[in-house]
Amino acid sequence: MNDKQLENLVRMALEVDELERPASDATPLCRGSRRAPRALLWAGLAGAAAAACALPLLLRSSPRPVTVGPAVQYAAATALDIAYCPGERTEDGRRVARFEPSAAQYCAVLAIFYTWHNGCRCLSWKLHEWDDGSTVAEITPGQEPEITLDVTDTPAVEQVLLVAISDDPGDLPSSEEETCGLIDCLNEVTPSEPASAAAAYASAVKSCLPASVRVVPRSFMVE
Repeated sequence: MNDKQLENLVRMALEVDELERPASDATPLCRGSRRAPRALLWAGLAGAAAAACALPLLLRSSPRPVTVGPAVQYAAATALDIAYCPGERTEDGRRVARFEPSAAQYCAVLAIFYTWHNGCRCLSWKLHEWDDGSTVAEITPGQEPEITLDVTDTPAVEQVLLVAISDDPGDLPSSEEETCGLIDCLNEVTPSEPASAAAAYASAVKSCLPASVRVVPRSFMVE
């Protein structure tokens, strides 16, 4: 209720009061027939005034509505299975181990081996190159691209294949500069004597790649 409406109510109440006031030589009227409407009017006026005064307080004390933004949805992490086929003899006498990764949804992958190196007689990092010479491959559901590793002179030591996965191929190093930088980083963070080889090496690879990249390890041993 605004000030103008409140003023009109007050004026109406005063007019009723004037009309109801008896003249000195007139017979007094029955109080019940005239006082009741006036009482109701004054009661209504008092209630309206009280409501008008209380409204600002209610507005100030009422909790403000909270605006809730749209829920942020995060895509489920891509599940990747890696099948391992132990070293098989080829026609030229070499032994080749095969790995076949498969995913339930589209993803880009980078395969990294922590594998035996005959030159230093030790384990070292090696990036897998696909048939087209690139280090990054894209996998769609139903595909099982083959990752091969020559294990002809490899002794019976535990090695690890680590597959880095991302929804965006741009998250994975593909240029010569980027891949060299990754190898340099891995050489710096390689754990000396990990308690759990797969978990420790996965953590090392993860630390050298963007936070959005997942790393799936697959330990294996050539017998």
